[in-house]
Amino acid sequence: MKPMFLSKVEKCIKAGERRRLIENTTYWIENLKARIPIRIQMHNETIANIKKMKIERAVDKINIQAAIKRKENFKDLEIQFLKNAIKFNKKKIKHTTGITGTDYCLKKNRVKWTMGIYRASFTYGIRKLILNEDEAYWNKIFEQKFQRAIYEDIS
Repeated sequence: MKPMFLSKVEKCIKAGERRRLIENTTYWIENLKARIPIRIQMHNETIANIKKMKIERAVDKINIQAAIKRKENFKDLEIQFLKNAIKFNKKKIKHTTGITGTDYCLKKNRVKWTMGIYRASFTYGIRKLILNEDEAYWNKIFEQKFQRAIYEDIS
């Protein structure tokens, strides 16, 4: 059996999955940025409501102060998480824009890894003997379909 991922890579390239990933990630970043003020406002309103609670005993005062502190810590943690998510997605866009659509699809489908496993298989050995499908054959196939070789080190 031949590796079945070649059609997946071709579909990925034709569908423009790299471009869609960039567009969707940009949209997601805008969504995360819009969430930050909403979350801050939500936490601030909760803290204001906690402060409005009636204090009848000394224990209530301690519990309210502890609740306010926990809520502020949680707010800081959540805002930091959103900022880290934005930073991560910006890195993802920067990395994705730095490569071509073909490279993106080859990496997405883990072509080198899959070909390494296929190359070590019994099927590859048989096809190499019977059909002469060696590294040069696969390099030619990849050159025709994707304008790049899969194996750089042909002996």
